[in-house]
Amino acid sequence: MAHRSGRMVSLVCLPSLLIGTAVGVVRYSTFHRHRSNPVASASGQLRSAIASVHPLLAHSRKLLQQQAQVSFAAFSGGRSSEKEVALTFDDGPDPEVTPQILDILKQEGVPATFFVVGCKAERYPELIRREADEGHDFGNHTYHHFELTDLDSIGVRVEITRTNEVLEGIVGSRTRWFRAPGCHYTPDALKVIRKCGMVRVDTLDNSGDWANPGVPAILRRTVAHLSPGDVILCHDRIPQTVKALPRLIHTLRKRGYRIVPLAQLALEAQSTPGFRPVIWPRGEGVQIQAIRPRLRSNLLVPKPLLRHRHPANRSA
Repeated sequence: MAHRSGRMVSLVCLPSLLIGTAVGVVRYSTFHRHRSNPVASASGQLRSAIASVHPLLAHSRKLLQQQAQVSFAAFSGGRSSEKEVALTFDDGPDPEVTPQILDILKQEGVPATFFVVGCKAERYPELIRREADEGHDFGNHTYHHFELTDLDSIGVRVEITRTNEVLEGIVGSRTRWFRAPGCHYTPDALKVIRKCGMVRVDTLDNSGDWANPGVPAILRRTVAHLSPGDVILCHDRIPQTVKALPRLIHTLRKRGYRIVPLAQLALEAQSTPGFRPVIWPRGEGVQIQAIRPRLRSNLLVPKPLLRHRHPANRSA
């Protein structure tokens, strides 16, 4: 799954001014209006103020509650009695492509899950907020987009937790969905993913758009691999995907498919008697490999130096 990976710049997460404003409103209101029961009043006022100043918080927490009901350690889809699929995008947010993808999804009324790269989310928080505001879900795609096969257990944990912290700082909640760059894993990485409480989400229908094969090729591959219950993998940094997406959505609908949120697909599968998720999809690039010792401790390098390190991945 080779491609040229762009240089990723690590940014320091900015504090949430909106939350701070909400807390200030609560303190003023509590002191002047509810002196008789300051603790209870402050709690209620805080919830109201945060909801009004930061409406994305309720949405993101609702999504996390849905994810918390998923008991699978891994879910890449699986055959379903319903003609439903979930649409996912990796590698964003991208300042040029992601807004165009969002425009199409909004016009078509289609939900999606965006597996975001943490350092890019820090750089373009307004796109993360827009994704949440328009009803989409989030997945964790590591912080630097490093191949997990280049990292030891500490490195994998840092990549996961930093990205979740970024999401929490922007929309108020983290995610349980996780997909590794390239869908490449090591035995140690799989253990860390489980210990972090994440659900590994790969794909049963890899569009192959990362290789820029052309719009017809993207459509042919996606439709050829299509089955009920699939998790479809695309990228919101590929201009060709923008051109292919409307045609893909229309083709899915003509074939009788509904595009549903990832959590809905997983929970419906989970409630189906006898359903077993596909753990290692074949032919979609999902791999488990041994670690490459030469970069085993790369995340133990001081953070300023990480800004100048180019990930050696060739991933999705």
